Amino acid sequence: MPNSVEKTMLILRTISNCRGLPMTLSSICEKTAINKSTASHIIKTLCEEGYMQRVSKNDGYLPGPELFFLTRYGSYSEDVLHISHPLLEWLHSKTQDTVIFAIMKNEKKYIIDRVTGNLDYQDREADILNDDLFRTVTGRVILANIPKHEAVTAYRNNKEKAVKDWPEAATEALYLDQLSKIKQLPVYFRTTNLKETLGSFATPVIHSGICIGALGGVLTIPNESTLDDEEKLQDIFRALRRCAKEIVRRMDF
Repeated sequence: MPNSVEKTMLILRTISNCRGLPMTLSSICEKTAINKSTASHIIKTLCEEGYMQRVSKNDGYLPGPELFFLTRYGSYSEDVLHISHPLLEWLHSKTQDTVIFAIMKNEKKYIIDRVTGNLDYQDREADILNDDLFRTVTGRVILANIPKHEAVTAYRNNKEKAVKDWPEAATEALYLDQLSKIKQLPVYFRTTNLKETLGSFATPVIHSGICIGALGGVLTIPNESTLDDEEKLQDIFRALRRCAKEIVRRMDF
């Protein structure tokens, strides 16, 4: 059962995804599964501290100024999202499927922007999604392009999950070998056999010599013979790399 701190953070995450529309107490309770009495007490404190603000009794609540103030020195400003989103839309038009921009923070991977195609996400309303770091191609690409000591620390601190999500990285030596191979690839691509063949691909976004994240996407392939269409895949990979370079170019503009 979540403790009081976890419940508070859950309420803050929920109100942060309100997209500018006030949320009632009932709506917050429904989304968080926190009982009304507890939620009301937490929200009252958050309003007093400025992390939430009450619009009216009927309309409910919005994020407060203190919540925005906390992010004033954030590493991933809204400027980056303004730059990346139109380019993700363009990349989506090339792949006709889901594309994402992912980052790593505190040994966790977050999807900070996406354009959804066939691959849907459980929390459609969330602006930022917590995703698997070791299992996904974007997570692995980020790990392969950050400083080695950071990648090693992430592995050691999360070894059980890393080995479970990435069987080929069962030891630290194998993990580093996998990262070395991925880093040499302009685009990391792999397939997963489900009901259909799902191909996942990713490339790093390098700004001023630092990996700030990864662009990635999926391709739903109706039959394996489509994989033989190397030219089509290469067109998509070129579009992916072009998108990553354009994000960096616009950041420097």
